[in-house]
Amino acid sequence: GNSRHPSAARILVEIAVIYIFLAKFVGVILLCMFHVGIDLYSNVVAIGGTVFISGVLVTLQVQNTVANLIPIAFSNPFYVGEIISLSGPGQRPANNPKEAVVGHVEAFTWTHVVIRDFKKRPVFVPHSEFHRLVV
Repeated sequence: GNSRHPSAARILVEIAVIYIFLAKFVGVILLCMFHVGIDLYSNVVAIGGTVFISGVLVTLQVQNTVANLIPIAFSNPFYVGEIISLSGPGQRPANNPKEAVVGHVEAFTWTHVVIRDFKKRPVFVPHSEFHRLVV
């Protein structure tokens, strides 16, 4: 069978890989500083502060992305290639083209889902909108 939301899971894995890469990068920088002769112990506040602030900035950048991706990845409302209908709560699906979208899921990106409607027009739906839509 077709695995549901391979894209959502892949994006979450990519984010984890970026964090691991950044941790390794910081380790390599510290190792290089040590080999060049910089006293890491006496500069621990400056180095620690820089690493901490960088980590906080990266975390703030991906926080909303992760918060929006996790519910989609675990609820399995659709998968790439499937034909879906999105509408607001209480509305009939595809009742009004301005209030609903019907089409096939073309792509799942870090920030949005691309749905191609039957007139071949792409519709970009941000992940943050899925909590208020009925699939």
